[in-house]
Amino acid sequence: MRKSSRRVRTVVRAGLFAAASVLVGPSPAYATSTCTTSLYIATEGRKPHDAPALSNGSVNCQLKRNNRGEAVRAPQNAMQMCYEKRIEADRIFGGDTETALRSVQRAIGVADDGIYGPNTRRAMKFWNTNGCSKL
Repeated sequence: MRKSSRRVRTVVRAGLFAAASVLVGPSPAYATSTCTTSLYIATEGRKPHDAPALSNGSVNCQLKRNNRGEAVRAPQNAMQMCYEKRIEADRIFGGDTETALRSVQRAIGVADDGIYGPNTRRAMKFWNTNGCSKL
């Protein structure tokens, strides 16, 4: 096979992949990952906040209904302490957590989709020993 015909096939394949991703959206590799843990995140001049994160320390992650684990506890605690939501910090992102999160999202001015993601994280207050503040 000649080098030029290989190059044409590669370009065609890349073009088809690009067209497919426009039609169906980005591939899962580019989607926000599900939060897996809870870390104490320190910001300048403030005490650390307990926040959902990935195991590599990144807070660029999301939580939604049916997620479970330590990562879910941080926003549940924040909604209890900072927004006076009467939910249990049971580490299960169920219907009560989703309803409370939608209410908080409306209060902080982000889309009330019931998904904890980057926009909600930036606008939401989290609890620390000094009270509630943004990360």
